[in-house]
Amino acid sequence: MLRVATPVAVLLVAAGALSGCNTPSEDSPPAAKVTHTVTYELFHSGGPGLKIVGAYSDERGASVSFDTPQSTWTKQVDVVYPDVTTVVLGGNAAPDGDAVIGTQIPQLQCILRVDGSIVAQQHSLSPRCEAKLTGTVTTPKPGSPAPSASR
Repeated sequence: MLRVATPVAVLLVAAGALSGCNTPSEDSPPAAKVTHTVTYELFHSGGPGLKIVGAYSDERGASVSFDTPQSTWTKQVDVVYPDVTTVVLGGNAAPDGDAVIGTQIPQLQCILRVDGSIVAQQHSLSPRCEAKLTGTVTTPKPGSPAPSASR
């Protein structure tokens, strides 16, 4: 019995090696880390008495809430891929304190840039911009203004 079991075990090991089993190799290099500069922008058009309430992905990929009485909000963070694979920005306009909102329905615009290029943009009551990150840094596309030139 022992003589039969040994050749079967050798065949199973050889078959696994030839079939390309996905066993991690100690010689495999770790995934390359790439730093992306992410710029978030939110603007509201609704007149005075409104604030922007929103959330964005921070440098660790965690959601961070914020609110500001300004009609414009901008934030820039550096994130490391593959530690962070997706970044998100969203928000809406809300009454600031006891302010009475007029008849105009406030609209917001979100703009999400990765490495200087606009990768997501939306205009609505409650916009949400999202981008999947990759392992490469790209240069800004022609026609994508620099983050500081967007105002």
